[in-house]
Amino acid sequence: MAVALQLIVDNLCEKSGLQGEHGFSILLAGSDRRFLFDTGSSPETLSHNAGQLDISLEEIDAVILSHGHCDHAGGLTALTNSERTVPLYAHPAAFERRWVNHPGQPLREISSPHTLQALRDEGVVFYPVRDPQKLTDWLVLS
Repeated sequence: MAVALQLIVDNLCEKSGLQGEHGFSILLAGSDRRFLFDTGSSPETLSHNAGQLDISLEEIDAVILSHGHCDHAGGLTALTNSERTVPLYAHPAAFERRWVNHPGQPLREISSPHTLQALRDEGVVFYPVRDPQKLTDWLVLS
C-alpha cells in the first residue's frame, strides 16, 4: 500500500505561491483515505496553501491532531461548516488550556483557539484517542 505525504503548512516555504507560518500540517493520502495531520496556525494559511497545491479540503476524510497547541490546531475551521461532518481524532486533553513560560518573558497562552463545543457546533465529531487505534491498514494512532 503506497501512502503519499504532502506538506501543506510549515515555517518555511520552498514553493512559490505558498504561505509560511509558525505551524504544521501534512496530508496523508492512501488509495482509500485522506487524513490531515495537524492544521497549522490559521485557517487562512491552510486554505491558501491547500488551494495552491490542488488539495481539496472537502475531500479530507478526517483530521488528526498531534497535540493541542495553537500552531497545530489553529486551522481547524478551514474544514468546518454546519453542512459537513468532520471526524477529528485527538487525545482528550488536546483542548485543555496551555501556556508557555520562558524566563524573562510574560506568560503566553498557546492553547488551541477553538473549544471542542464550538467545533462540534460547526460539524466536528470528536473521537478521543486514549489507546492505539487503527484507522486503516496503513495508519494506527497512538
